[in-house]
Amino acid sequence: MRRLNFIFYKISTNLFIVVVMFLYASSFSVTYAGSSAEGLYALGGKFYPVLRVDTLYNDNVLLQSQNEKDSIVIITAPRLKYEFEGNITQFSMDMGVENGYYTHSHNDNYLDADTKINFSVYPTERVTFFGAAGYKALHEVRGLGSQSGLFATQFSDPDRFRLWEATAGLKYGVEEVGMPRIETAYYHDERRYSNNRQRTRIQDRNTDAINTTLFYQIMPSTSLLIQGNVMRHAYKKGFSDGDLDSDQFTVLGGLTWQATYQSEGFFKVGWNQKFFDESTRGDSSNFSWEIGVNWEPLTYSTISFVTSQKLEEADGLGNDANVRNVTLSWQHGWYKRLRTTASFLYNNADYSGNNREDNDFGAGLSVDYDFRRWLSVGADYAYSIRNSTGDDLDFERNVFGLHVVLSL
Repeated sequence: MRRLNFIFYKISTNLFIVVVMFLYASSFSVTYAGSSAEGLYALGGKFYPVLRVDTLYNDNVLLQSQNEKDSIVIITAPRLKYEFEGNITQFSMDMGVENGYYTHSHNDNYLDADTKINFSVYPTERVTFFGAAGYKALHEVRGLGSQSGLFATQFSDPDRFRLWEATAGLKYGVEEVGMPRIETAYYHDERRYSNNRQRTRIQDRNTDAINTTLFYQIMPSTSLLIQGNVMRHAYKKGFSDGDLDSDQFTVLGGLTWQATYQSEGFFKVGWNQKFFDESTRGDSSNFSWEIGVNWEPLTYSTISFVTSQKLEEADGLGNDANVRNVTLSWQHGWYKRLRTTASFLYNNADYSGNNREDNDFGAGLSVDYDFRRWLSVGADYAYSIRNSTGDDLDFERNVFGLHVVLSL
């Protein structure tokens, strides 16, 4: 009981401090010239500052099957977004940091950061050039990836990596019935780990991909499509049993629909094939799909469903992973200021070249209340469980939390 009282005290104290600080600061900021309820006008565009603070109780920090370690976690995440729209251009920049502090597991403290720039140029009605560039400095939670199972207890801190991303593409055509249009894009990223190099050095890699989609509009809001993707994975270090460098090819066909009265979504099915440079590894293939639907039975209620199956990198746990997942969520507005979100997740990962298969289940519930236009508070709960054929990889976790979101 004393433990529960201490947890409740820590959570409520942190939330109280955050709310009081923002109320004090907001009394000086609401009169800024050029501000509005939807952001701050400056440099010809709009800035959207947001601060989110979560205070959580995590009963299994290292995702262990036994001897679980618990901790209170305080997460502070400020973000800033800028948007600009000209006559033939659109530009946006989104950046943020996330600081996580574990009161009873200091080695898991982290500071993540990310920045992304997007732009579009449409010189004519039919032609759009677009691109993006981004940088991320992230961490991987101990108990997942290369630190799965008991490996999490053999390292003193989470794996950290940097990711550089860039995209450039072209859209050609108009959205009219009986008219085709095409979208093609080139993507490049570089992933580099910065610590625990005895294990993470084999995960450094570059990825290059070209994705092309041909649409044919058959109804005002519905189009048939065929999509092709070519991807190259190039690892920087070799493995003792041969390189993991590979070429991956995906072909999907289906349809997409938008802006109908109650729903929008996409349906794509096809084939995925992967060829390794190292012939001893053997090639992989599977039947692939990508399906997603947003359904609004009421104007204040949205049900979202997404499922997919595809080949993914195994991050040192095998040749590759055949990953199937299903996500279902329901967001409902009960009153003008009160809303809830319920979610369910199932994920299956079958690793080739490794006698391991993971089945992950998750469920969550979040309640949010908008006290003011700029102030929202809420509570959430998340449950996750893994059943795995690997040794000591099963786990069960509960996370309880309170959060505050502040925005202009």
